[in-house]
Amino acid sequence: MTKIINPDTQNLYTVSNLCRLAEISRAAYYKWCHHVPSKRQLEDAAIVAFIQQLEEAHHYIFGVKRLMVYIDKETPYHACASRVRRLMHLHHIYASIRIAKHDRKAERKDIISGNKLLNAQLEHEFHPIGWTTLG
Repeated sequence: MTKIINPDTQNLYTVSNLCRLAEISRAAYYKWCHHVPSKRQLEDAAIVAFIQQLEEAHHYIFGVKRLMVYIDKETPYHACASRVRRLMHLHHIYASIRIAKHDRKAERKDIISGNKLLNAQLEHEFHPIGWTTLG
C-alpha cells in the first residue's frame, strides 16, 4: 500500500480517514485489498490479452465470429459469441471492417413494389359480378 501524507500536518493518513474520505467502509477496503480473482476473471483476462495481441497484429480486422474460432483453436479456453462480444465491448476493441446493417423497411418496399405485376394480373382475373368458373 502506498503511504499518503497529509500536506497540512505531514502525518500519515489512517485507513479510517481514507475510507471516510472515499465514503466506503473499512471492511470493504480490506475485502478489496485481499480480493483473489476468480477462475472466470483470470480466463477473461487471458482471452482479452489474446484478442488484443491478435487484433494489433492484424490491424483490427477480426469480428466476433472469427475471434471465436481463433480463441477455440489457439488457446485452452472456450469462448461463445456473447462472451467475446462482452469482452470486446468492455475493453473498447472494435473491428475496423464492419458490415452494413439491413434496412428492413426499404427491403419490404422493394418486395411489395416487385409484386405489383402479380397484383395487376389478379385484378384482371376478378370480375365485378363475381368469380367465374370454367365448368
